[in-house]
Amino acid sequence: MDVLPMFNHPIRVLLTRAGLKVSLPRLKVLHALQQLRVSAAGVSAQELHHFLRAEGEPLSLQTVRQTLRGMRCHGMLKQDLDGGWLVGAEDIELEPSELPQNS
Repeated sequence: MDVLPMFNHPIRVLLTRAGLKVSLPRLKVLHALQQLRVSAAGVSAQELHHFLRAEGEPLSLQTVRQTLRGMRCHGMLKQDLDGGWLVGAEDIELEPSELPQNS
């Protein structure tokens, strides 16, 4: 999973808005959650960890869990009734000034 700065610009803005520093684990976890969002059901930390490992990302299960909990505390994620993780900030739109500029 290639984490390019331009590709993840919206994710970076959402992290900053939530008061979180942009970190590689947060970028990777949010990107993976977006990739796995195929239904209204959430994704478990273990499913997310297996997906990241299959993509060649060396994040431990503990790191994935800590990252998920931290983003939940800042309102970026929520959990469904089964404990699956969902992106809670999916309805946030970026302002034109926050969009990447083509140079």
